[in-house]
Amino acid sequence: MGKGKGNVKLQKKRYAERYPEKERARNTRKCARRRARRKAEDPIGYAEKRRAANARYREKNPEKVRAQRARSNAIWNGKRRALLLGTGGRISSGIADRLGKIQKWRCVVCLKDLSDGYHIDHIFPLALGGRHEDSNLQLLCPSCNLSKGAKHPVDFMRSRGFLL
Repeated sequence: MGKGKGNVKLQKKRYAERYPEKERARNTRKCARRRARRKAEDPIGYAEKRRAANARYREKNPEKVRAQRARSNAIWNGKRRALLLGTGGRISSGIADRLGKIQKWRCVVCLKDLSDGYHIDHIFPLALGGRHEDSNLQLLCPSCNLSKGAKHPVDFMRSRGFLL
């Protein structure tokens, strides 16, 4: 194969497929440089354009915006409770999606499909000294989470007939 433009494009494509995380990082840096350049050229105009673009996105995608806000609120509420109780800990962004994939988008307790909605639950409740961190979280359907409350996980599962 010759050393023309097509060969370089093919090599870049193969590299991107082989190392997606490096390609994603490179694209992120590239976008950040472009954003910084545009912002430096016209700071006021840049901000107005971003606000307008964000408003258009929110208008076109209300369900995605609502879901993102719900995830953010759930994370913030857990963090706030952990700070008040002094249990500490920190959870990473995107934890709900990772837990959903691990749990195959099923409630841990009743195995109900979580596509209708879910709650991020602390396995060992904050009120009983549980930590606010990734390893102490699970996704439950709203009815299971509301019935669990701040119960110890073993006591809750016994009440559901799972443990003797």
